[in-house]
Amino acid sequence: MKKYHPRIAKHMETVAPFDDKRVPPIQMADLIASIIKDGFLQYKQHGTAFPEKWNDHIISPIGIWDMAHTKDAVRATLKRKHKLINQPGPKATKIDIKAQRRMAIEKEKNKRGL
Repeated sequence: MKKYHPRIAKHMETVAPFDDKRVPPIQMADLIASIIKDGFLQYKQHGTAFPEKWNDHIISPIGIWDMAHTKDAVRATLKRKHKLINQPGPKATKIDIKAQRRMAIEKEKNKRGL
């Protein structure tokens, strides 16, 4: 890992697993994963928008990593010998896009007091 990713290597000690109760960076990763999971479940169940305070911290879209998306990610990674690439998130479904539009319209109405 360090050999093929020298820019990252200077910031990492190891890729070995550690106890998340004793290693603060792993605690933070678990916290963020939990927040994203909870936000996604709220969106899927109620159409609730993801909390805006996290927008600047999440760069990939949230969606479902189905079999097709997973295969595309693996193929794209394998095409680049010994290099990991930044994968875009899964494509949003039509239902997700419509829900996002409805939420944006509702948000705009609330801003205008309608």
